[in-house]
Amino acid sequence: MKKVSILLAIACILPIFTACKHDDDNNLSDAPEVKTLELKDKALKLTFADTKAPYTDVVLTETGKAIISLRPESEPAATRANIYVPDYIYGTYEVKENIYTIYDSNKKFVCHLQVNSANDVITSTTIYLNSQVSEGVTYAVQALGKVSDSDLTIDLCRNWNIVHTHITIDGAVKASKVFDVPEAPSFNAILDYAKEKAPQLKAELPADMVITDVMFTQAGSFIILFKNGKIFVGNWGWKNEKTGEFSYSWDGDEKIYSYESGKATFTVETYKKVKYYTLTLSASVIDGGKTYNVNIAFNLEEK
Repeated sequence: MKKVSILLAIACILPIFTACKHDDDNNLSDAPEVKTLELKDKALKLTFADTKAPYTDVVLTETGKAIISLRPESEPAATRANIYVPDYIYGTYEVKENIYTIYDSNKKFVCHLQVNSANDVITSTTIYLNSQVSEGVTYAVQALGKVSDSDLTIDLCRNWNIVHTHITIDGAVKASKVFDVPEAPSFNAILDYAKEKAPQLKAELPADMVITDVMFTQAGSFIILFKNGKIFVGNWGWKNEKTGEFSYSWDGDEKIYSYESGKATFTVETYKKVKYYTLTLSASVIDGGKTYNVNIAFNLEEK
């Protein structure tokens, strides 16, 4: 079964959380220092229902990143066997008053977005594909509100690097390892290790499945970027904010990944006497009659 190898390699879509502690100190009030989010009040997530709009969704993060989901020329029926996965533009944005200017990853102009409001509620967005702000077309939009405005949410909603990855396999095999950079964000390295411990795992991954960015936004977006250009974009929300547990669901640009939702936790943990924000995921699956329990914890640093 491919599920085990995908599970071990694509840890961000593991479905069930269990604790994976490296120190008894798990005090969120004693968290690592992070930057002030200068664009916190400008971040948005917009959804375009109009099929004539060139985009289906626009995510503008608190850290100045822009992710645009392009509308396809035609959308096949969304079934388990044929799940439509959109193409994305990833870049940055600048904002002045109610006009957002978006650039791609090569700093090439993409569009201007003018956000239009009524009674402090965003009702429509005018898209200008001309850099001179002319000939815009206005579309109705739905703007998502904030998941919450707590300190924990604000701390989570950043652009992260993975600096250490702790993996523990228990069940049919027992093994554990800590990956440091540059292997820490590499799913290829994690899968190679899993195959070493469980040789029956046969599935392969595309090259360079190395996470370059992990991002969350207060509007409920969850974004994973890979070195090879692949991207996963989805939604998240608190399941138990007091314990740092949240749920998420997403689409990816690889149809082989059929997982649609999961749970994770965001906590502060200590490794080698350094405190890190830590994203922890785990799952239990059966492959070939053997059970594997996998815990993966990512120590994060703000990018």
